[in-house]
Amino acid sequence: MSQKVFKIRLGLLVDSLYVPSWIDNLLNYLQNDPRFEIVLVIENGSFTKSGRSSVIYRLLRKIDTYLMKLPYSPFSRKKLYIPNASHTIAFPQKKKYSDYFPPEIIQVVKDNHIDFLLRFGFRIIRGEMLKAAQYGILSLHHGDTSEYRGGPPAFWEVVNRAPVTAVTLQLLTEKLDAGTILDKCYLKTDITSFHRNQHKLYWAGEQLFRDVLKKMADRGILDYLESIRQNDFGEQNGFLFKNPGNFRSFQLLIKFGFDTFRRASFQKFRFDQWCLLYSLQNGKKINDYEVIKPPRDRIYADPFVVSEGGLFYLFFEE
Repeated sequence: MSQKVFKIRLGLLVDSLYVPSWIDNLLNYLQNDPRFEIVLVIENGSFTKSGRSSVIYRLLRKIDTYLMKLPYSPFSRKKLYIPNASHTIAFPQKKKYSDYFPPEIIQVVKDNHIDFLLRFGFRIIRGEMLKAAQYGILSLHHGDTSEYRGGPPAFWEVVNRAPVTAVTLQLLTEKLDAGTILDKCYLKTDITSFHRNQHKLYWAGEQLFRDVLKKMADRGILDYLESIRQNDFGEQNGFLFKNPGNFRSFQLLIKFGFDTFRRASFQKFRFDQWCLLYSLQNGKKINDYEVIKPPRDRIYADPFVVSEGGLFYLFFEE
């Protein structure tokens, strides 16, 4: 007799039925794992694209994205396809930066006996919606909430040349970017490009989301949530960043252009290459060594020397 599989019931909060590919990847994984069931999709009926960013900031990001483009973009749009999920449209009450959901939407969540809502849309969620699902709302913040709250994602880490950029998975509370931390993922900051830094961070966020949900399914939701109480991520009260204005964006545009030109010039006239150095006199200083330089399109590494009949034979990897 087969054992019954207890599923984690999920609902989605989205701005549109066309979602970025990083979200599509995550949802495909969840639909193919029998321990999860996506039962409800709540679409934002009053979604409008934010126009608060400055003109020069948008220009800076377009130039950076064009020059530093990468394959497998996490931002390409795909049609949401979850055939067995109910679909409803919500028109939240809007206050300055926050969304408050009407009672009928909160009741829909409760009637579907949802364990977690996954937030991929809407603005700052406040009010009773935070408690509508049994265990709350899971949301990614693409930044380290102990240092970088607000936005834009993975941007100010590049400006400040931070050694790492983080993505945080949290259970939402009334506090902005200061929910209950479930886990974090840290990546080395790509200080050469805002786009490249953001690109890898969003894919890392998808994997973090996947890993945490998998741990919940493996260990049980209550056991997992109890275990995270032992995690100490410190104070989550980092500086609240905002999109740069035109003047600051112009400064960054000039700096970005200069840095890009400098790197391109360096790569044209100089390049990184591994070579071999040897000394027949037991050299102790770098100047005591002779260089075995490979062709421009190759590197030499992992040398191994054999002495035979007064001759030296050098083996190495090319």
